[in-house]
Amino acid sequence: MMTLKAQQEANYLNEIHSTSLSLKRQEVQDWLVLWIFNHLFPARKRNVSAHLRDFPPNLKMQVLPMGEESASSIPLR
Repeated sequence: MMTLKAQQEANYLNEIHSTSLSLKRQEVQDWLVLWIFNHLFPARKRNVSAHLRDFPPNLKMQVLPMGEESASSIPLR
């Protein structure tokens, strides 16, 4: 809604030939980018969660003494 509101304000500023039109256009773009990220990140999280739903919950990671390697154990069913 804020994107639409800012766009309507930008249209009005364009009609009256205001000097602050470029700032309002930037505000419209900012709201649009925020709207896109607000909807894309949760969608991506749901996608990753769906792919990992069958992953074993008791996965353990262990750092070996040298610190350069790591080991993991996945229990087999």
